[in-house]
Amino acid sequence: MKFTGIQFTSHFKKTMEKTRNRTVQKHRLSGNCHSLSFQLEFQLLEMQNKENVSVVVSDLSITMESGEDSDVSKFVSSIEEHGNLLAFFRSLSSYAEWYEHRRCTFLHFKAKYPDVVTLPEGLLGDYIILRNSTHSGFELMVVWKIHIDEEGRTTPLLDLLTKVPEQVLEWKMATIENAPTGFRSMLLLFGIEAAIENLIKVVSLEK
Repeated sequence: MKFTGIQFTSHFKKTMEKTRNRTVQKHRLSGNCHSLSFQLEFQLLEMQNKENVSVVVSDLSITMESGEDSDVSKFVSSIEEHGNLLAFFRSLSSYAEWYEHRRCTFLHFKAKYPDVVTLPEGLLGDYIILRNSTHSGFELMVVWKIHIDEEGRTTPLLDLLTKVPEQVLEWKMATIENAPTGFRSMLLLFGIEAAIENLIKVVSLEK
């Protein structure tokens, strides 16, 4: 668990068939990886001869807490199709690490700047809203998606969306329109946490 974040909380095994050279078992696993929970059901066929032992996974079914995410759904479907448990756990560890990192980052900024940071979907959402109470209607939305492709490669994707009230002066519009580009540059230069904190400070001090 120290290296992968994966912890198994329950395991059920039932032998469906057993002969001298062939064993079929049904397994049900539950556990969590960081703050993500998962459940697996699969059938394990073990074939043995004089030279070696072969093991085949079939009827794999995976349920994940964030399964409503379209990227996660596609990844899970690919893993289920190929029955590749090793690939699942390897990619789960990477995805859940980013998932937990995002949750902790949002929690940190909400606690540090409670008057500016809002979490409409809670800590497990994929965006935060930055508001200055003196500017009604002006918002910055930091969107933090975690992309996982069908091969299991995980990539954090961040962007900035702006909501500007009509009464904002025209000379400020150029600055606001360029904010998303500036935010992406800050991400490359300073990293995620520093880029978000710089935004929060700008919103806090905005007159």
